[in-house]
Amino acid sequence: MKKGLFIILIISSLIGCSVDEKESTNKTYQVGVLGDSKMLFKKSPVEITEVSLEKLKSEAYNFDALVIMKETFADSLSGENAPLYKELSFPVFFIGLQKPLHVFIPHEGNVKEEYPENNNLTAQYIVKENGEIIFGELHGKEEALDEAIISTIKRYQ
Repeated sequence: MKKGLFIILIISSLIGCSVDEKESTNKTYQVGVLGDSKMLFKKSPVEITEVSLEKLKSEAYNFDALVIMKETFADSLSGENAPLYKELSFPVFFIGLQKPLHVFIPHEGNVKEEYPENNNLTAQYIVKENGEIIFGELHGKEEALDEAIISTIKRYQ
């Protein structure tokens, strides 16, 4: 009797684990985009919502991430708009920004920088975790950018 119960428990726990793994690999990520999103997430499980800076400031969005394209940097990184990104509850990626992101976004204390040792910069990001502002970079080929963004989203969820 105990042996049969033990086997049932093991089988049900294995089934539960495989269901959890399947759900995490089939997740569709909700990503807001400022700018032209045509080049992003061709093969990734992502639902894109194009947003404007005005709507981002006035409406509460619950994205997994926000991606800001190069053509919007003049407005999105202006002095009045830059502080917004450190208050959001999801990672914000700046695609193609070549200057350090922390130069544009005012911050005090509790800042952590995550910069890999590689000079092949494709994107930078800011995320708030446990009250700490984290600035980081993504390096590599542009065709691997989707995967790098998704991996970063997973790390901070």
